[in-house]
Amino acid sequence: MKILFIANPHLDLYKDIEAELQKQGHEVVTITDKILKIDPFYKSGNFLFLKKILFSISNVHTSFWKRIIRINAHLSERYDLLLALSGSSIGEYLIKYLEAKNPNIRKVLYTWDSCNYYNFNRLVQWFDKCYTFDLLDAQESTHWKLLPIYYIPSTLSHAVQKKYDLFCIGTNHDGRYTLLKRIMPQLIDNKLKFYIKLVELRNSVPLKSKLKYFFKKYLSPIENEEFLDEMEFVMGNDEIGVASDEIVNHDEYDRYSNMSNCILDSQREGQSGLTARFVWALANGQKIITTNKYVVDYAFINAGQVCIIDKMNPVVPVDFVKSPLCEENVTDVTFLRIDNWVKELLA
Repeated sequence: MKILFIANPHLDLYKDIEAELQKQGHEVVTITDKILKIDPFYKSGNFLFLKKILFSISNVHTSFWKRIIRINAHLSERYDLLLALSGSSIGEYLIKYLEAKNPNIRKVLYTWDSCNYYNFNRLVQWFDKCYTFDLLDAQESTHWKLLPIYYIPSTLSHAVQKKYDLFCIGTNHDGRYTLLKRIMPQLIDNKLKFYIKLVELRNSVPLKSKLKYFFKKYLSPIENEEFLDEMEFVMGNDEIGVASDEIVNHDEYDRYSNMSNCILDSQREGQSGLTARFVWALANGQKIITTNKYVVDYAFINAGQVCIIDKMNPVVPVDFVKSPLCEENVTDVTFLRIDNWVKELLA
């Protein structure tokens, strides 16, 4: 089968999917998606009403894909399937163009962000199947089928000597630095060994964010603690020593994770979906401490493998961290192994 794969390039996760599609014998042409300027379908941001007007007048989706079609000869080829990963740039022009070239083309959409973050519901009219990683999105609309993110089986031995009680590597957003500030003293007081790194992808703070920072710092610092901590971390203030400027690749993440008893997980605000690190930990048979209160609503998750903490007032469950995980409490997530995950999308 020949597949046109329009993929969100975030952290290069799409490359795993691309490789698996090819491994299963499909011909794949990949075009990385792009966040378009003045896109009003993002739920956060300023001047959304004005953006909606400008977006409508300028017809951004059409202009973008007319240019891509003009410079990318692959789009004039024949395809059996359009697979879109997030697909925020997709609009009616591209769909009609592909359907004219390929009358029998099937169209499948997968999103690993919530509709609280971006209005993915605008896309469902053009796709034959729509999958989401977000539980609430799947519950709120029959257009969406729930499919948590995939995992790639670890090649490392799980019998390795454990070096850390708790492990976490993540990027700096949605109050993660504040969460780490709140739990770090507990880890030290309880003599827990940990490997925790927070990656900052921004090189500087835009002027608008700086003004917002100073305004909130002096007028309402308590109510805006998470935002202030995040901005100070970007500006180089790391009082707990977790800063890292390097994105960890999957193999290195797997190595540190495999040396740890327990994984710390924190999801984006407003999302009910399982993060990649959560699914990977399930697959590796590791215990998980998470701020995601919705994990109890995922029927396939074994409750004995997970402990939920309050993000605003986190208490480290020391006994949970130190105790071994019983075999009967390990969750079976074989259906999320990347080969099975891809087969589900293509079914």
